Amino acid sequence: MGYATFLAGADSWVLYPGIGVTQAPIVERKAPFRAVDFSIGTGWIWVCGERSVCRVDLPTLDTEHISFAGRAGAIGSAPDRARVAVVALPDSPNEKPQLLWWDKNNWQKVNAELDISSKVAWIDENLIAFESVDRRLCVVDTANDSVRSGPPGFYPAAAHVNRSWFAVVQERLVRFPVTGAFDSPPVPVPDFDCRNPVQVWLTADGQVCTWKQPKALYRTSGYYQMKGSPPQRFPEIDESLGAIVAQENDRY
Repeated sequence: MGYATFLAGADSWVLYPGIGVTQAPIVERKAPFRAVDFSIGTGWIWVCGERSVCRVDLPTLDTEHISFAGRAGAIGSAPDRARVAVVALPDSPNEKPQLLWWDKNNWQKVNAELDISSKVAWIDENLIAFESVDRRLCVVDTANDSVRSGPPGFYPAAAHVNRSWFAVVQERLVRFPVTGAFDSPPVPVPDFDCRNPVQVWLTADGQVCTWKQPKALYRTSGYYQMKGSPPQRFPEIDESLGAIVAQENDRY
């Protein structure tokens, strides 16, 4: 795997070679919109703004925009690169958030009764993990709209090549298998020293974790860590979005 560092600032999106912002950028593009959330694949990233959704190819940062009429709050990329799930936020206080997914041609609505809150991760062919209003981890199967409820937890994040997905349970990062996720207790992940994170991203191979931790005055501090190495500060994402991303070959 090759690694790069993606930053989605208010004015520009930038890709740097390697882990961390230590070299000249590979490419920099004017930001097409202000990013609200993003989801990492292998060689691509899906990004959403409040009224926008697009796929970003790596390492070129070329974008393909998908028509989206709602208000996006979170996004999760499918393993196949072509599909994506979005948490559509309500425009009225009397409505609930909905889970929509792009089937390569149209937006589909998950018809199950979901009390979805915010974060979402597409973890397998038809399986999407999400965080519920009562702060539990749940998985919905888009093939039949069935829903399984799991333990209390936050911030699901997929690692497609690793065949796992991750989440925060009792303030620590844990790992679930993509199938039978709640059949046994989650496995603690001692490789990453992220404590009480408020946002988490994993590279597709599960080898590098990027996260934010809370600090004073409702602000956050960014970090990244590769397995076998100590955590490193990532100040470039304190006030914006960004993460370490992976590519199947080492062309970064």
